[in-house]
Amino acid sequence: MRIIVFSDTHGNYSAMHKIFKRNCDFASLTPENDIYMTNDGIKIFFTHGHKWGVKYSTDRLFYKAKEIGAQIALFGHTHCRYYAYEEGIHILNPGSAGQPRDGKPASYAYIDITKDGGIFCSHVDL
Repeated sequence: MRIIVFSDTHGNYSAMHKIFKRNCDFASLTPENDIYMTNDGIKIFFTHGHKWGVKYSTDRLFYKAKEIGAQIALFGHTHCRYYAYEEGIHILNPGSAGQPRDGKPASYAYIDITKDGGIFCSHVDL
């Protein structure tokens, strides 16, 4: 299973179109925080991140993911790419598809989940 992750487009419809054209069949509207469970039993916690203090630390996000038993925690808000793996939890910010603030090109990320529960996360330049 491949999951496409992008954030902080700020109306850059061209960037979103590029991502959808490469990877997706449709878009969806989501709440501020949510939990998604894959068919393979992988739990994903996702949020925009502004209410979790992610500009300063990912600790609160990590502990929430740990508390609920999530293997993946996704966030945005900072406009900066981020990836960490801590105690079995993948923490991922795809960067910004519209207004990057980390000196790198606009980006998104993908997560590949294998049938045996393997998880691979990667950033992609737009």
